[in-house]
Amino acid sequence: MPVIQKFSNPLQNDKIEISTKNINMSIFSISLSDDAVIHYDEPCALGTIKIDNFQEDFHAPLTYWSIDDYRKQWREACQDLLNGCEKTALMVTMYDPEHANFLMTWSMYKVENMVHIQNTILFLDQVSFDEANIAKSISDREIMSEDGDRISEWSVSIDAIEKFVG
Repeated sequence: MPVIQKFSNPLQNDKIEISTKNINMSIFSISLSDDAVIHYDEPCALGTIKIDNFQEDFHAPLTYWSIDDYRKQWREACQDLLNGCEKTALMVTMYDPEHANFLMTWSMYKVENMVHIQNTILFLDQVSFDEANIAKSISDREIMSEDGDRISEWSVSIDAIEKFVG
């Protein structure tokens, strides 16, 4: 259903009408700076994820993966969703899995034409992590914690993911 917004020009008596068919257009992006900074004594790239009105900054460590490695993995993960995969993850803290205790991701779950996104910690002693197939390491979507609390998640349309991929 179109939404009509009317604007008045204070300098003239003309009214401008704009019809918007898709007022619920979702916004999704994830990005890294091109340069490294030192964060807690290790080189990192500054990152930002945007999901509609939500935005969070993060530090992506560069001791195991390069900036290009992160960007490549994000494009591939988003493309997997577009190709029909139901779950995947965007790695934002990647260390050598042989020596790390945990990794941090933004897990993505496709349900019909929506993608639900949750910030997730992968405890490597509790999951079978496969760097070549990260989606297999992601648990099924849960919306309630063990304590009965709602798990924070953000949702965007699959169109927003498609626009991000380009």
